[in-house]
Amino acid sequence: MRGAGELLSAPGGVDAGVLGYGLAALAHLVLAFVLLTSWRGRLQGALLAAAVCLTVLWAGLAAGLQAGLGPGWVPAEGLLELASRGLWLAFLLRLLSPREGVLGARVRPLAVAGLLSAALLALLLAAPWLGLPAGLGRMQGLDLRLVGFLALAVLGLVAVEQLYRNTAPERRWGIKFLCLGVGGLFAYDFFLYADAVLFQRLDPHLWDARGLVDALAAPLLAVAAARNPQWSLDVFVSRRMVFHGVALTGAGLYLLAMAAAGSYIRYWGGSWGRVFQVAFLAGAGLLLPALLGSGSLRARLRVFLDKHFFSYRYDYREEWLRLTRALAGEGEGERPLPERAVAALGAMVDCAAGALW
Repeated sequence: MRGAGELLSAPGGVDAGVLGYGLAALAHLVLAFVLLTSWRGRLQGALLAAAVCLTVLWAGLAAGLQAGLGPGWVPAEGLLELASRGLWLAFLLRLLSPREGVLGARVRPLAVAGLLSAALLALLLAAPWLGLPAGLGRMQGLDLRLVGFLALAVLGLVAVEQLYRNTAPERRWGIKFLCLGVGGLFAYDFFLYADAVLFQRLDPHLWDARGLVDALAAPLLAVAAARNPQWSLDVFVSRRMVFHGVALTGAGLYLLAMAAAGSYIRYWGGSWGRVFQVAFLAGAGLLLPALLGSGSLRARLRVFLDKHFFSYRYDYREEWLRLTRALAGEGEGERPLPERAVAALGAMVDCAAGALW
């Protein structure tokens, strides 16, 4: 991380850092567009959209610094990170509050601790701009900026735990992916800054990987927003888009795994290693389209996504249009109406045959 001066710099692994933070900025930019165009005026939705927008700015600036942007932007990157994480904490506290505009008793200590930590950390990060002494952020060899970000991560994890624990079991379905997404951000921050406080330096590899972690959180936050219309966010996530996105992601992971296995085979295969590697990769390449074309596998994937990612079993608009076209005989030739009806109903549940009596 470059956001807090010389101690927080990560000179190594620039390419990985640019890629990771660039992907994080892009993923959150798409999410920000969806949230801003669907906001309906409530505070929860505003805080969520603001947190995502600030994450876009922070990740974009972090990618720029990794790519060689001037050191004059270092304090701005640290302040944007603080603002982004601070708004995520504020969003969680808003969800924990029982009434609009009122902080509950269990929320006030977290809010006060968060405000104090953020204010002190902002002062330390802005010290170069304010002309304050260079050693202001250090105490007995300990960098207080690292401690401040670590404290913010701890407060975020406590807020996530409180939100999940104080949500009724029958309603946890709605906040599960929010807790996974935001909890993942704060958990990685805790790991990163605990390591930095312990060794008094930021591990460049951990810092570079952080952008990818933030990018992975964006889809989870999108699902959480779609599951909670009471946040005044009318977000619609296309089932077809999710299905194809998951299928492409799975295919990519499959190819990466096969490439790793092929390298292992080549390394340990001796003089025949190259031959075995090529044969293995060819077989894996033939297996992939067979898996993607499997009707039973696609049906199982649809059921899994419908069960765990959506509040409704079907995309009813799409299903009605498909049923109407099937009953009207579009593309069915001369098949009689009863057969078209059976085929249309079977298509809804990925069934290849049916009977009518």
